[in-house]
Amino acid sequence: MCNAYFRFKLLRLSEDGKGVHVYFSQIYPANNFTYPEELSKELVKVCGPYLQTPTRQQVALCGACDVYTFIEELEYLGEWYVNAMKYLLKTKEWNLFYIKLHSSDFLNHLCAYMIDNRHPLFDPDRMEEGIALWNRALKPINKMIEIALSEIGDDGIIAVVSDHGSKLMHPYYIFSTVTAGRVIINALAKEGLVVKDEKCKVDWSKSKVRPGTFGYLISVKGRDPNGIVDPEKYEDIRIKLIEVLRELRNPITGGHLFKLVCRREDAEALGFGGPRAADVFVWPNYGDDAEITYDKITMRDYARMGIDSIGTWEWPAIIPSGAHDPIAMFIIKGQGIKKGYKSARVYPLTSVTPTICYAAGIPIPKNCTGSVIWEVIQ
Repeated sequence: MCNAYFRFKLLRLSEDGKGVHVYFSQIYPANNFTYPEELSKELVKVCGPYLQTPTRQQVALCGACDVYTFIEELEYLGEWYVNAMKYLLKTKEWNLFYIKLHSSDFLNHLCAYMIDNRHPLFDPDRMEEGIALWNRALKPINKMIEIALSEIGDDGIIAVVSDHGSKLMHPYYIFSTVTAGRVIINALAKEGLVVKDEKCKVDWSKSKVRPGTFGYLISVKGRDPNGIVDPEKYEDIRIKLIEVLRELRNPITGGHLFKLVCRREDAEALGFGGPRAADVFVWPNYGDDAEITYDKITMRDYARMGIDSIGTWEWPAIIPSGAHDPIAMFIIKGQGIKKGYKSARVYPLTSVTPTICYAAGIPIPKNCTGSVIWEVIQ
C-alpha cells in the first residue's frame, strides 16, 4: 500500500442535490517518483503534491472538466515545476538541468480559438479574457526562463526548445479528427483489409489491418496476438494499404486526409520507428492545402460536418482548435553562441543535443543522429 495524491473540484450541483458533477485529477503516488527516492519527500514538502499530468485537452473535450478547471490544472503543474526548479538549483549539485513541460501543447489544442480571430468560436468581446487565461497557463514558463537566467548567468548554456510548433486547426479539417475514421474504415473494408460483422462493426480479430500508433499495423501470424496474415504476404498487403490511404480525401474540402503515408522504415528520418511502431506511418492533414479561407466559415458549417455540439468557453466539446505544425522553436544562449543571430535554415530536432553538447564542451552521445548547428557557433 502507498499513499497517493489527487485533486478534485465540484463543477455542477443541481438545486435538489441529485445532479452532481465532480472533477477528479490524475492519481499519483506521494513518494518514490524520483531518483534518488528520498528526493520525493523533499519536493512534496517544498512544492506540494506532484501530479505528472493534471489534465490535457481530451479531458475537457469529453466534458470531464470545464475550460477554467483545465487552465487551473495547467497553472498548478507549471507552478510546481517553478518551485521545484528554484529548490533544486539552489540546494543540489548539478551539471545538467532540464524540464519537459507539456502544458503549451494541451493549451493550444483546446484554446487556440480564444485568441485567434480567424476561428468561428472566437468572441471579440472576450478576447481580453482569453488572453488572460492563456497568460495564466504560460506564465510559469516565463518564470522558469527567468530563474535559469538568474542562476546560470553567462557561465552556462541555456536552451528553450519545442518538440513541434502550433497552429490553428482549419475548422473544415476538424472533420479529420471527428469523422475521418468512418471514411478510412469503409475504404479498408471495401478492399478487404478490415472485416465488418452483421451489425457493421469492425471485427478486428478477422481483419488484416489494425489501428496502430501514428499509423496502422498488419495483423501478422507469429508476430501479433491472433495474427491472421501469412508473413510472406505482409509486404503485398502493406503496399495495398499504403495505396488505399494515399487516395483518401476529405469529402468537405477535397483535400487528402494525410500529408504523408509510408512504410515505417521510410519514416525513420522523422524520428519514427522501433519494433512497436506501426507498419504504415501516416501524417494527418489539418488543412495546409485548403483553399477555403477562415472568414468564410460560419457556425452553421459545423452542422455540415455532422458536429452537433460545438461547445462554449465554459464547456468546450468536440472541437479541438489547435493543431501541430512541423516547424519547432529552438533558442540557445551561452558562451560560444552568437548573440542576436537568427538562422534562416531549418534543422531537425536531432541537432539540438549535439549543438548544446558542443557549446558546453561535453562529449556528444555516440547514439546522436543529428549534427551540430555550426552557424550558431561563434
